[in-house]
Amino acid sequence: MRDIAELDAFMAKLEQDSFESFDGSKIAYARYLQEGAKANIVISSGRIEAYIKYEETLLDLSERGFNLFIHDHRGQGLSQRLTDNPHMGHVDHFDNYVLDLELFFNRLVRPANELPNLLLCHSMGSAIGLGYALKHPNDFCAIACSAPMLKIKLPAPEWLLKPLAKALNLWDRRNLGQPGYVMGGGNYDPEAFEFNHITQCPRRYARFRDLYQQQPQAQLGSPSNHWLAKAISFTEKLRDRAIELSVPTLILGAELDTIVDNQAMKDFARDCHDCIYQEVPQAFHELLMEKDPQRQQSLDMITAHYGAHLPPAGG
Repeated sequence: MRDIAELDAFMAKLEQDSFESFDGSKIAYARYLQEGAKANIVISSGRIEAYIKYEETLLDLSERGFNLFIHDHRGQGLSQRLTDNPHMGHVDHFDNYVLDLELFFNRLVRPANELPNLLLCHSMGSAIGLGYALKHPNDFCAIACSAPMLKIKLPAPEWLLKPLAKALNLWDRRNLGQPGYVMGGGNYDPEAFEFNHITQCPRRYARFRDLYQQQPQAQLGSPSNHWLAKAISFTEKLRDRAIELSVPTLILGAELDTIVDNQAMKDFARDCHDCIYQEVPQAFHELLMEKDPQRQQSLDMITAHYGAHLPPAGG
């Protein structure tokens, strides 16, 4: 892992601000532009994530010659919350995430330069990014997805949990007057490293928790019942539309993932026109927060995929 002082110094160079989305929600973002860059990478992050968590990946990609653009999805990170409880992960409609990405791209990425654009997604951000690519197939030269949320690993089948989540959400609205947590869910509660399911790297895990301690407004707990029902519906539709995806896509699965379903990724890649599935051995869910060997392998595969699909320089 990089030295903390080096990461802090790099983050100080980023433009960090917010923009107003279609409904007035404030969406936080960061971007890094450099002379001589070969392309722009737009990052669509996962659930609970803030762009501050991507500091090391941003630095690594900048050194590989890319401009960087990342925003925090509505209701999480440093963006405006959507419920009275700032710890609850919630969205009215999953398509709203896609609309935010559209506005981010059109207001802050496209006007910045005329370089090719690439999309890097993680987990929930992959569902959002793939939804965007189905709607706007010409905006990105290539997509790389890290442990994409094409199907969540749940304790029961989707056909059972989706109507249950809808029923619980209806109960929440009628009895609480607001969204409620999924069963067993609650506020942000950082678990000890030995019990976590996202990374096997103790230093990167500690840094992630330290950042969220330093900026508690980034903390997020469990999702709402409404979020879960919408997530299941959105990812079901994505899987059904795999054949429509035309952007060259790399899907990276983590062999030891307990959060999202690797088989759904394999099936999606099989059904796509131009999609490759690669699995990173002995890796937990957060490939870009993993131990050095798995993380380096992931970064190398991502940038190689981009390189294979960028137009020739000057072309």
